[in-house]
Amino acid sequence: MKALLVNAINIHNPTEIALKPLGLAYLASYGAQQRPGLTHAITHALTPEVLRREKPDFVGISSTTQNYPFAVAYARLAKQAGLPVMMGGTHISVLPESLSPHMDVAAIEEGEESYVELVDLLADGKWGPEAFRKVRGIAYREEDGTVVTTPRRPVIDPLDKLPYPDRELIYPDLEHANLHIMSSRGCPYTCSFCSSAGVWDSARLFSASYVVEEIRYLVERWKPTHISFWDDLFVASRERLKEISEHVVAAGLHTRTKFSVTCRANLVDADLVQYLKRMNVTDVSMGLESGNERALRYLKGEAASPETNFRAVRLLNEAGINTIGSLIVGSPDETAEDLEKTYQFLKAVPLRRVGVFILTPLPGTKVWRDAEEMGLVSADMDFSVLAMDRGPNQIIMSKHLTRKQLQRVHKRMARLAKRKYYGGLLSKAKAHPGQILPSLLRKGNQLRDRLLTEMSAMNN
Repeated sequence: MKALLVNAINIHNPTEIALKPLGLAYLASYGAQQRPGLTHAITHALTPEVLRREKPDFVGISSTTQNYPFAVAYARLAKQAGLPVMMGGTHISVLPESLSPHMDVAAIEEGEESYVELVDLLADGKWGPEAFRKVRGIAYREEDGTVVTTPRRPVIDPLDKLPYPDRELIYPDLEHANLHIMSSRGCPYTCSFCSSAGVWDSARLFSASYVVEEIRYLVERWKPTHISFWDDLFVASRERLKEISEHVVAAGLHTRTKFSVTCRANLVDADLVQYLKRMNVTDVSMGLESGNERALRYLKGEAASPETNFRAVRLLNEAGINTIGSLIVGSPDETAEDLEKTYQFLKAVPLRRVGVFILTPLPGTKVWRDAEEMGLVSADMDFSVLAMDRGPNQIIMSKHLTRKQLQRVHKRMARLAKRKYYGGLLSKAKAHPGQILPSLLRKGNQLRDRLLTEMSAMNN
C-alpha cells in the first residue's frame, strides 16, 4: 500500500518551501516501521500529474490554519480521483469542527498511532463512520454530516520509541545543508498567541541520548554545516540541555556542525549560555514579542518583561551567540504610547536580526478566543486571511489603532529592523573585511542549491 502525504503550503512563499515537513517524515517512518508493506511519498502540492506519477492508495494531508484552504482544495482533488483522504496537523487538531466534507477522517493531536490504525482499517476494507467510531484520537463525519471527535488517544510515552523521521523523503541527496531536528513535543508555557498549547497539553522530551544519536546520524549521513532545533522550547529542561551539551562535546560533534536552538528570555543565565556555547550553538531564536509591559503580560504572562528580554540578548551577545528575535504588535489593549516603547526597545536592544509581526489570532489560543468574542473569527471563516502577509484583509484586534495606523507602526518597526540587520553586516565587513566575500559566496551557493533542489522537487 502506498501513501501520498501532502504538506499543504503556499508554494509561492519561499519561507514555507524551506520549512521541511518533519511531522510528515515522522508519520512515514513510524508507518513503515509498524507496517513494513506501507510506502510513502511526500509532496508540497497535489496535482493530477503528481497523482498519476505516484499512484497512491490514499492521500494524507497536513496544514497550518492559514494554509487550510490549500488542504481543502487538495482533498477535493484526491476525492475526485476516488482516493480516501486523511487529514492531520495543527489546524485540524485545534479546530476539528472545520473538517471539510472532502476529508474522510482526521488524526487529532499526536497522529502516528491513529494513522496506523486508520491504515489498517483501509487495508481491511472497513472505511467509514461505523469503523471510525472505534478509533481514538480522530475526527470524522457521521452519515448526517455531523463532525464527531472520538475520545483522546494516550500520548506516546516515551517519545524515544519513535524512529527518526524519514528525511530521505524530504532531503534527497542534500549535503552540507541546514538540517532540522525536533527534540520535543509541546511547551511548558502557554503564550496567548501560540497554538502549541492547544495541540499538546505539556512538554514531552526525547532523551538526551536519543537526541545526540540523531545528531550523530545527521552528521554522518548528510554532513550538514548547520542543524536547527525546531522545538517550541529546546531549553525546556536545564538538566537535559546540560546532558546534550556534554555528550555533543564528548563525541566531537560540536567540531563537525553548528547549531541553532529556541529559547525563552526568562530562562537565560550564565550557565545556560555556557551550555549552548560549548556545543557550538551560534544562533538562538527567542520570542521577545514586545518592549512594553502591557503587551508582554497579554502575550507571555508575568514571567516576561522588557528588562528580562534585554538582559537575555546581552548575555547571549557577550558569549558570541547571535540572537534572532521576534516582536508582535497590535495586542487588543496596546496603545500608541505602548508601541512607541516597543520601538525604542527595538532601537536599544543589541539585536541584529528581528522579525516584526501583527498579532494574528490562531485557533486553539487565547488570542483566538478573544477574537471570537470580538466577532472577528469563526470556524467557517476564510482562513487564508490569517496569513501574515494579508495586508488589506489582515485581522486587526487593536482597540486603539485603526488598520492603517497599526500597519504604519508595523512598517516603521520593520524598517528599523532592516536597518539594524544591514548595519550589523556593514560593521562586520569593516571589522573583518576578509570574511565577507567568502561568506556571501557561501550563502549564495547555499541559496542556489536550495532553489535548485526545490525546483527539482516541484517539477517531479
